[in-house]
Amino acid sequence: MPVRTNSGLIDWREVGIDLRRFGFGPSRVAAALNRPKSTVDAWLLYGSEPGFTDGHRMLELWAAVTRHETPRKPFAVTLPLSRHKGNALAAI
Repeated sequence: MPVRTNSGLIDWREVGIDLRRFGFGPSRVAAALNRPKSTVDAWLLYGSEPGFTDGHRMLELWAAVTRHETPRKPFAVTLPLSRHKGNALAAI
């Protein structure tokens, strides 16, 4: 079962696992989203993050395929950014 975190990041590999359980492998997902299979492979097998529109469309497909009335989004577990002085991202 997907894990929710405070980070709000989506675990796209978990989305792929759920879709495959319902018979939607990367080729079928690519056809449904009208995207190249290599692009969908990058998202679902290798953890690359799709752009906003593609990600939104894939989550809509995921919700429809898995029959979730209110989409529960699969989230990734992430570590918080370091607050160390030398961390350039700490100021964000």
